[in-house]
Amino acid sequence: MPKFKQILIVIGLAAIVIFAVIAFLSVQSLFREKITCDASQLKLSSSMQGATGALAGAATVTNVSASSCFLGSAPRLSLIDSSGVELPVGVISSIPAGEALLAPGGSASFFLVWRNWCGQLGSDSVNLRLFVGTAGAPVIAPIRDAGGGPLTGLPRCEDPSASSTLSISAFNLSTSTRTNVTSTPPAATSTAVKSPATSTTVTLSDNNQTINLKVGDSFLLNLGDTYNWRISVSPPGIISRRVNVMVIRGAQGIYDAISPGTTTLSAVGDPFCLSAKPPCAMPSINFNIKIGIGKAQ
Repeated sequence: MPKFKQILIVIGLAAIVIFAVIAFLSVQSLFREKITCDASQLKLSSSMQGATGALAGAATVTNVSASSCFLGSAPRLSLIDSSGVELPVGVISSIPAGEALLAPGGSASFFLVWRNWCGQLGSDSVNLRLFVGTAGAPVIAPIRDAGGGPLTGLPRCEDPSASSTLSISAFNLSTSTRTNVTSTPPAATSTAVKSPATSTTVTLSDNNQTINLKVGDSFLLNLGDTYNWRISVSPPGIISRRVNVMVIRGAQGIYDAISPGTTTLSAVGDPFCLSAKPPCAMPSINFNIKIGIGKAQ
C-alpha cells in the first residue's frame, strides 16, 4: 500500500509539472502574439503650437478599454484633412524602442514637430491618424491649438523644393488612469489678467498671462508630466514654494504669496527624449507668468 501511495504522489507531481509547463507556454504564446490595440480600445488627442517656423507639440493615446494591448515600437502616423485626404508629409521616427504594453486606463504620449509646409489644404482642419496594428481602422483626432481650439497656423514654407516632414518620438508610457493626459503646449501671446481666489491652479493655458494675488494666497502650478520642467522665479522673495508637500501627478508644486510685489515665474519644458542616445530633435517649450502680490486685507 505505501508503494501505491508513492506512485500516486509521483503521478500527482508529474501532473502539476505538466500543467505548469502548459500555463507557462500559454503565457509565452500570448506575448509572442502581442495582442495589438485596435481603434475601439484607444482615444487619441493632440495639440501643437508655433515653434520658430515649425509646429511643435505632443499627442496622447489612452487605452479606454478593460483589456491590455500592445502598441508598436513607435507611432505610425500620418496627417489628413477633414475629408480624410492624406497630406504629403514624410514621417521621421527619431527614437527606436521596443514594443510597449498599454494597461487599461494607461496612456502613452509622444512628441511631434511638423516642418516646411508649402502645400495647400483641401479643408480647414488637420487631423492626426494613428495606426497601431498591421490591419484595421486607425485612430483619428483633430490637432488642436494650445487653447484647445482648432489649429489655425501651419508650418512656414522654408524650401518649396524640399519635402514637408513630421518628426515623432517613441512612446513615453504612463500608468495613469486618467483618460486624457494630453501635453498642451503653452498658449501664445495672451496678456489677460486673472484675479483668482485664495487658492487656484496655474496651467499651460495661462502662459504669458498676469495673475493677481494677495499675501497669504496660494496657487498650484500644474504644467503636466509630458515635459521635464525647470522652474525659476525672479525676483525671489515674493512667492515661495512649499516644501515637503505632496501634489497631484503632473504638478510642480504649491506656491504661497509671502510678500507684496511683482515677480515672474518661468519654466522650460524639455522633452524626455532629449536625454536619449542619440537625443531627439524635439524642441523645448517655454512658459512664463507675471505674478502681482498685493497686501492682505
